[in-house]
Amino acid sequence: MLHDQLYSGLLAAELRQDIPYLPHITIGDHAEPRMLAALDATINARPIAIAGRITHLDVLAIDAHRIATYARIPLQAAP
Repeated sequence: MLHDQLYSGLLAAELRQDIPYLPHITIGDHAEPRMLAALDATINARPIAIAGRITHLDVLAIDAHRIATYARIPLQAAP
């Protein structure tokens, strides 16, 4: 599982064993969590399908002042 691979090696100390892992993809963020919660509720209130292809995985470093790409990992399609 990709999750297990990501939390091995350098990131092993960051693995949270006290909460269950819920697979997800973050597609946006906002400084006001209430605005995100309202948008979330609106989107999740109706069926939605998003078609696409994930071609790479970005590992981000996020702090209060900036977001920087730490690593970009290309993904290959299954044979």
